[in-house]
Amino acid sequence: MNQRNDMTRGDHIMKQLFFFMLPMLLGNIFQQFYNIADTVIVGNWVGADALAAVGASSPIFFLFVAAANGMSAGGGVVIGQYFGAGDHKRCRKSITTFLIFEGVVATALGIVGIFICKPILQMINTPANIIDGANTYLCIYMGGLAFNFLYFALSAVYRALGDSKPPLYFLIICTILNIVLDLVFVINFGWGVAGVAIATIISQTVCCVISWIVLYKKIAFLEQPDETGWARYYNNEMAMKMFKLAIPSTIQMSSVSLVGIMMQGIINNYGTAYIAAYTAANKVDNITFMPAMSIGVAMSAFTAQNIGAGKIKRVREGVKMGNLLSLIFCLSVSAVVFLLGPTIVSWFISGEGSQQIIDIGSVMVRFIVTFTFLSGLRNVYENTLKGVGDMNMVMFITIAGMVVRYLAALVMMKPFGFAAVYYSIPVAALFEVLASFWRWKTDKWKRTIVVREAEFDESLEV
Repeated sequence: MNQRNDMTRGDHIMKQLFFFMLPMLLGNIFQQFYNIADTVIVGNWVGADALAAVGASSPIFFLFVAAANGMSAGGGVVIGQYFGAGDHKRCRKSITTFLIFEGVVATALGIVGIFICKPILQMINTPANIIDGANTYLCIYMGGLAFNFLYFALSAVYRALGDSKPPLYFLIICTILNIVLDLVFVINFGWGVAGVAIATIISQTVCCVISWIVLYKKIAFLEQPDETGWARYYNNEMAMKMFKLAIPSTIQMSSVSLVGIMMQGIINNYGTAYIAAYTAANKVDNITFMPAMSIGVAMSAFTAQNIGAGKIKRVREGVKMGNLLSLIFCLSVSAVVFLLGPTIVSWFISGEGSQQIIDIGSVMVRFIVTFTFLSGLRNVYENTLKGVGDMNMVMFITIAGMVVRYLAALVMMKPFGFAAVYYSIPVAALFEVLASFWRWKTDKWKRTIVVREAEFDESLEV
């Protein structure tokens, strides 16, 4: 297992990145399938109001998902760099430290989330006919937030160790279970929006438990730390190191969700049809974005291991291969979605008034996917910087990009109306590509490397 998951050696970097990201891509697609299942089932069997309710709640629960991702990024960098440096004892302790810390934070956030969801929905002018459904969905989701966090954490551990396949297998199980439960709870039991939320929480819990059991067996090759008792499993210094990395990463990802909430506030003013269309179009765009996202995560793991091994030259070559791989995938998938966009959007809604929703969503999808390649390039550079440990700069770039998006939307609203919501997306993506590319070229990121046991030498073999 040790050599198979080692990304610090091998001549064919693109091939290595491709086969590492492929399970993540498939896993992300399955994850989107079970998210899409929620919207398709409520849109077709409950109605437009239910679809809009799920859509209106999405930016808020994605705020918490962003926190989970941010925490996972911090832990993944530390674990990956220890693994790349060959320090197996500290690698093992960093894994258990990470999971304990993540569980405590997730439980606290879930409790807070239950109390703040309704006020946020009211603050962003959620229409009266969908606010109760949206709040129900969110409160149920918050009740199971700890399992969602721990699943993200466990997936980050697998990736840090160079093994991206297990999360795919668990997501397949999770997706199948979620779809079956959606059908049972919504169609058979008639639980509506609450049914899809309960189905999601049950499937994520099962996925989390299985993931932990398998990981416990897989890390047997890592030597046990020398300490005994509690100190063998938890180290406060490691936790703080992860926390320091997680703060900027969490703020970065949360800023995306916060702007999403602000944009949702703009969309809510246009009424249920536009909310439903935006929800459907976003689900389609999320699938299109999966290759870019998966390649980005692969770059983060690849970079962390090679930085730990001191192979900066190999990281530079990895960035070139990552960009090429991202362009190939993004342009290919975007072309397919552009052609099939209206058909795909039509899957989300049926019945009276559905054609207006399909027309609005189709235009939005076709515009957004035209510029997905920018998101791909942005993900390569930003995740490479994350793998190094340059979290603060990635945070600043992302926050600035989200500010650019929001301001661009406000400026374009008068001449373009609702279209300003999605016209602003490529504007922000281009800004982030240029900013992250500049940071990478300056080499100032070298000062942020977390694990410094190795000698860093540009002449080391690729």
